[in-house]
Amino acid sequence: LAARVAAYRARGLAGIAPYARSGGATRDAAAELRSALGASRLLQQYAPAAHRAMAYTPASRPAGTEEDFRWSLFDAHGVPTIALTHSLFIPDGDAWAVMQRQFYVSAGYNSMEAVAGFMPSHSDTIVAYAGRTSTDQVEGIGGGTRRSLGSRVLASQLESMFERARAKVQ
Repeated sequence: LAARVAAYRARGLAGIAPYARSGGATRDAAAELRSALGASRLLQQYAPAAHRAMAYTPASRPAGTEEDFRWSLFDAHGVPTIALTHSLFIPDGDAWAVMQRQFYVSAGYNSMEAVAGFMPSHSDTIVAYAGRTSTDQVEGIGGGTRRSLGSRVLASQLESMFERARAKVQ
């Protein structure tokens, strides 16, 4: 785990070693995380320096960027699971972006990236959120149905979470 953190800190996404699967197959978590970040088009448009920092960490960081590395041990469907997580807090003009990236997960899923952008607009703040989790569990026959169902459940949970947060702020 220490070697995985050191490689990621030194080379960013290029430092993430693929997962070995049975039969000699591999799973490229770095490619999955690049794809997840590529889907954050609004962030790329409205906070380009923050987007570059996420894509090219550690090489590209605006002044004032903060980061955090941690590991966690949790139970995922009855399986003890270790995750290595990198969080970035990035200023981009008047906007802020926050990224949380799990670049190593021992069981259950391959990687996770969540990105939130906070952009001022008149007297309000626009919040944009995107999250993607990559797993082998939704491949094959019925995978599309499982992904669709998972997306709907997650969207409902996120909407509820943001509504509760808005009610507390107001």
